[in-house]
Amino acid sequence: MRAGKLNLLFIGTYNSEFVKQLCERLDKNRFNIDVFDLEGLKLIRNGEVIIEHKKSSFYIKKLNSIYDVWMGYKILKQLRLKYDYLQIFYMSYEYMLFFRKIKQLSENIIVHVYGDDFYGNSKNNLIKPMYNVAQKIAFTNPVVRDDFERHYKFSDPDKYVILNFGLEALDAIKAENSKDSNRTNNPFASEKKTVISVGTSTQTVEQHELIIGELLQLKIPKDKIKFIFQLNYGPGLNEAATELLSKLSDKYETQIVTEYMDIHALAKLRLATDILISLRRSDQLSAAITENLYAKSIVITGAWLPYKTFKDLGLVFFEIDSIQDINSKLLYVFENFEKVKSEIKTNSDIVYNNFNWNKIIEDWYAFYLK
Repeated sequence: MRAGKLNLLFIGTYNSEFVKQLCERLDKNRFNIDVFDLEGLKLIRNGEVIIEHKKSSFYIKKLNSIYDVWMGYKILKQLRLKYDYLQIFYMSYEYMLFFRKIKQLSENIIVHVYGDDFYGNSKNNLIKPMYNVAQKIAFTNPVVRDDFERHYKFSDPDKYVILNFGLEALDAIKAENSKDSNRTNNPFASEKKTVISVGTSTQTVEQHELIIGELLQLKIPKDKIKFIFQLNYGPGLNEAATELLSKLSDKYETQIVTEYMDIHALAKLRLATDILISLRRSDQLSAAITENLYAKSIVITGAWLPYKTFKDLGLVFFEIDSIQDINSKLLYVFENFEKVKSEIKTNSDIVYNNFNWNKIIEDWYAFYLK
């Protein structure tokens, strides 16, 4: 057990749910936490912004990138502390421009690998030097870890560690369900229709264009279902997906969510969702899927995604081999709704017992304080 406070430097977007929640959950009597946020050009110390630079607004996108990197380097140059741990959340190739400085700041570098920062990433070779110097490479999913190991062939098996993040939304869902179990004050719910949520962002990895193209051929009557598209995160749908979504809205009731949702609104959306369709190209362990499983939604996802962890826990969800199979699976679920709901009734307890922060934070303490 280490004595005294540990100094941690997190490199990542402070407002991302994983980084912010981890900062909030770690005991301030045991840790001093700095967060270098390149996207926001900020340094946050124990929850307070202590350095901040104005974001660039050049017409030429490349100039914005150059400016942001330069301002980011100026922030890092002001750091004189030697950190007990330096953790990079989501390895971006821009961080390689700070490679030398990062190595100076800590002897214990940890890089967290998710899914879309590894699978299909054309810059994997550019960021390999950071993986080389990292003492630990962290994953939330052993399948992604194994794929990563096969790709990079690092010889030290102790270099890899599984570190999960808790889900704050689970407690919000629990509280909202207790307060409004009949969904009478839920703006996403439908009294007479089955609510189907499609995706959780506008990122291209969600494959909206292909999915909506298939849903336009769906044979379920229009008075039986309602679609919800959560489009409040990401770069926006491309033109083709937007046109297809407009056509789907003409055929079925469709609610499009574009405004920011706090955790309470997110809980309402999860509880209102009868069926979640999540067919990302790549992933690791989806927070959105986990939250929907807890909320007793029926989840349809891709068999190509690395969700063995969910299966090993005994969670029940449906997989399809191709996006072209989505309509037949939806029709099966719709026609066997009560049977399927009965099959997933244990999901809620399994998720809470494995992904609530009170449990997960103990794993982080064991990692830091060993």
